[in-house]
Amino acid sequence: MTTWKPVIVHLPMAGRQTIHGPYAALMALLIDWPERRSAYHRAAELCSAALDNEGMCLLAREAFLNAVIRAGAGGPVNRRVGTKKGESMKLVSGLSAMPR
Repeated sequence: MTTWKPVIVHLPMAGRQTIHGPYAALMALLIDWPERRSAYHRAAELCSAALDNEGMCLLAREAFLNAVIRAGAGGPVNRRVGTKKGESMKLVSGLSAMPR
């Protein structure tokens, strides 16, 4: 079974959300996504496909992360060593973070 590592997003109306799979990602995209450009459409298509084909899960997550980055909807994560006091971090890939 392919697992979906959680992705934290901040959506305009829903606030902070932890997305645990393609269904939750698709619902976030369809209900409260802040922009609807090409990354959005690709993520929605692949998350929908992943509901019927678990083998598409990792590809769907990658597309969803791209949509998160494009929409600027990444969630804040804990401060990391090496960041300045008070500087926030922004999730950009689900695996790493960069100061904003």
